[in-house]
This record gives sequence, C-alpha cells and structure tokens, in this order.
Amino acid sequence: MQLADTHSPRDAVTTWLDELTTYTSTTRGVTTALMADPEGGIAVEDSCHGLLHGAAARLVADAAEAGVLRDEVTPLDLITLANALSLASDGDADAARRLLHLALGGVLSRTEAD
Repeated sequence: MQLADTHSPRDAVTTWLDELTTYTSTTRGVTTALMADPEGGIAVEDSCHGLLHGAAARLVADAAEAGVLRDEVTPLDLITLANALSLASDGDADAARRLLHLALGGVLSRTEAD
C-alpha cells in the first residue's frame, strides 16, 4: 500500500519526507548513495535515486494538484532537502525531524511585524 493511496496529498508528502529524512539520518551511507551519480551500468529508474524519484514524483504531483505544495517544487528538491537535513543532523534523527518541520512550516513568524 502506498502513502498516496491512504493519505491526503499533504499528509502523504510530509509523512514520506519525515520517513526519508529519519531513515537517511540514521543509516550510514544512504545519504551518500542517494546523492551519487547513478553511473556504472545501473539504469536510473532501477537505482536507489531513481526509485525514490519515482515515489516523490507522484507525491509532488498529487500535492501540487491539491494546492498544498508550491508549483515550483520538484521531486529532486524533496530528495535534496531530506539529504541535506540528514547530513546536517549528523545521525540524530530527532534533529533531522526538527529541521524538516522548520523547513516545512517556515522559519518566519506567522505574525506580520513589518
């Protein structure tokens, strides 16, 4: 069963990002593998990056269509975000999750002070 089949577009994309960020922050080598160029005879669609890109593509399309994701966000943006947060958190899943929620919610106050 896929997240896109069981969750709203917003919940599917945030759950997927949370799970990917948590997993890559606690699994040595995954972040590096995801960032690697898929050369060496492996078809892009069969590589780890290709499989993640395929999953992210559906989530991005559904979320954009539902109006819960900015139009310019791409599947690669989400994979890159998860990788960056995982690298920045240095193996601390809680720190990675906290940074993800800051990124998703924004870092600016919701009140207009200016």
